[in-house]
Amino acid sequence: MFKKMYSKILKHKFNSIQNLEKIKTLLFELIAIYKKKNLYKDINWTNQQRQEFDDYWLMNYGKKISPKWHKLYQSINGTFNVEYIPEILFSVAMEPKMNDYFFSHYLSDKSIVDVFAKDIAKVPQTLGGCNSGVYYNAEKQIVKKNEFLYSIKNCGEIVIKPTIGGSSGKGVGFLTVKNGVNLEDGNLLSEIIKIYSDNYIIQKRILQCKELESIYSHSVNTIRITTYICDGKVFHMPIALRIGTSNKKIDNIHAGGIGVHVSDDGKLSNLGYQLFYGNLNVKFKVHPDSKVKFSDYIIPNFSRVINAAHTLHNRIPHIRCISWDFSLDENYCPVLIEANLYGQGIWFPQIVSGFGAFGDNTSKILRELRCGDDRF
Repeated sequence: MFKKMYSKILKHKFNSIQNLEKIKTLLFELIAIYKKKNLYKDINWTNQQRQEFDDYWLMNYGKKISPKWHKLYQSINGTFNVEYIPEILFSVAMEPKMNDYFFSHYLSDKSIVDVFAKDIAKVPQTLGGCNSGVYYNAEKQIVKKNEFLYSIKNCGEIVIKPTIGGSSGKGVGFLTVKNGVNLEDGNLLSEIIKIYSDNYIIQKRILQCKELESIYSHSVNTIRITTYICDGKVFHMPIALRIGTSNKKIDNIHAGGIGVHVSDDGKLSNLGYQLFYGNLNVKFKVHPDSKVKFSDYIIPNFSRVINAAHTLHNRIPHIRCISWDFSLDENYCPVLIEANLYGQGIWFPQIVSGFGAFGDNTSKILRELRCGDDRF
């Protein structure tokens, strides 16, 4: 009896945490779309478009939904598409249903990426790190703090980032370390790592292939490919290349990076979009710094990235939707930078491509969701 009671209390506690997270996300998305109303307020649909939109969502989701998110995406890319998935629907209803809350948080730890990537994709070379105050060397052996600091005192060009939490490039540091000092600002590495508290990883900066390097050389430009499971098979959403700008060392969309749609054969589309938080509508036909023309620019061996993402998804239990960040190294081998299992954000791949996130599977996904959340 006490065991059953304890299990019920524990389950209630877990559900309460997830529900609080949903409420927070719901409020954030509602505030965000309100702030962007000036972008989409002048998008006027024809009677036929409005009827097509309502009919599609009534048939597949069982009810009408707000067109604000569809109009926002259209206001930026000019494409009307009833299959767009509103970010609020994905983040509050879809992602929590597709991905177990606690497994997704645990498996998002950046220090374990190499564990499930083994033999499928390369990962950035890890020089060491700290997890919950325990220090590790490059071989994932537990060491004392002074040993850890000694092992990285002459590590050269490195990237340091939090392993838990952190998004949109926040907390990512780029250092050049010699004799325990960051040559770029003269600060001691031992002092810099204090900023990251007890959870961070230190890695070598990867060397990207010449095509990604040519388009913009200051950042590692990453390929965002989101895979999902439907009817017992792995599919992927529209793919986007994120490219840094303005001498910044990160390519994140929220930090001013440009997003460009990439077809499955590695061809870039005509336009790159600078979106920030979806509140900006700036388009480029050429990269503003390198002057590389996006139209038909080809990333070689692109199928290797797609295959790696699909294969990797098979190794992740309890998770039906994963946003992978890949690059291609100088030998065109896929390099997995990180995997995002919660708070993924599927708005910008839809905007830069003009396609709905789930493509031909949209109606199946929506019908599966029909019996769930009813707040939209």
